[in-house]
Amino acid sequence: MIEPQSPAPGQTVFYGVLLAGSGLLLWEAWKIEGFGSLSGPGMFPMIAAGLMVVTVLIMMVKVRRNRAPSVDEAETRATRLARIVTLPILGYMALCAVYVAALELAGFWVASAVFLFVSFVFLYRKGVIAAGLVTAASLAFVFAVFSFIFQVYLP
Repeated sequence: MIEPQSPAPGQTVFYGVLLAGSGLLLWEAWKIEGFGSLSGPGMFPMIAAGLMVVTVLIMMVKVRRNRAPSVDEAETRATRLARIVTLPILGYMALCAVYVAALELAGFWVASAVFLFVSFVFLYRKGVIAAGLVTAASLAFVFAVFSFIFQVYLP
């Protein structure tokens, strides 16, 4: 028998967000054609999104069924949130917000180059030269995909 265990911090909220997103994808897939035919353009997206919804529901039921009784009832929402949202996570969220603001001011290429470089230095931790090379390779890949495959100009 599986030992009951408490869900990881934020796990229930994460599953809720996954369920909402999967439901939205299912609704968008339904709007493509509905159940017009098995070979219709909306059938594969509906099957994929439906499987996502069912899988998330199964995971939620398993977590609910195997939940251990809370050992530390004194833990407040604030202390639980402090365990989930650490300083590095807050810093990266701030970096993402600055990136979104910089897109309008500096344009896609400059803002993305700075964002990727800082992100790779922060997350990859292999030094600035490696971060610069990975940033250049990433931007070259994005340029190639959008220029040659999609034929879309990115400002």
